Amino acid sequence: MKYNTIKITILIVVLLILKLIFTVSFLKPESKNKKFSFFDITANAAQEEGKSDKPADNKKQGNKEKKQHRDQNNQKSMEDKVNKASQELRIFLESLENKKKELKKYEETLKIKENQLKIIKQEIEVKLDELKTVGIKLEKNISILEEKKKNRDIKAEENYKKKMKHLVKIYSSMKPKTAASLINNMNMETVLALFNKMKGDQIGKILTYVNKNKAALISEKLAPEKLN
Repeated sequence: MKYNTIKITILIVVLLILKLIFTVSFLKPESKNKKFSFFDITANAAQEEGKSDKPADNKKQGNKEKKQHRDQNNQKSMEDKVNKASQELRIFLESLENKKKELKKYEETLKIKENQLKIIKQEIEVKLDELKTVGIKLEKNISILEEKKKNRDIKAEENYKKKMKHLVKIYSSMKPKTAASLINNMNMETVLALFNKMKGDQIGKILTYVNKNKAALISEKLAPEKLN
């Protein structure tokens, strides 16, 4: 049993030496000029044997690094999203603040306009009161003028009647020929007004001496009863 163990151990050492020689053959040219002692070869073999246990650890390390890298990417993605959301929130808040300032400015402008409208309204009310007062005075003056006009018209009419009555008296006492000479130079309106106040026989005597054309026109304008 002891012999077999030694044999197996020697076999393993030989295999390791062969493996080491095979590995050394692929080294850089300058490495081939180096001399290796038995102890160096044995140490290298042991080192190579230790390396055979590292692939599993390297795999675990690789998985760990991948997980760390993935976590870092996730964290970075989350940070990017947070930064983007923060930026959008900041922009929104700035926009909201600007809108608030604009609204405040609009409210101030509106308040100024309201005050101006109040002043204008007060001025209009004052003007309306003044116009109302002027209107009352004007109505009063119009009433006075109408009354004066009415009185003046009445007086004028009375004077006209008095004057016409006086003319009728004069023309009625005048000789027909003399009256006719005056009628020829008188306007038609006055002639008609005068004849309408005189008697028919007096008118007929006067018309005998009046210009034929004018006499014919007077006859047409006079009321029929005045010629009978």
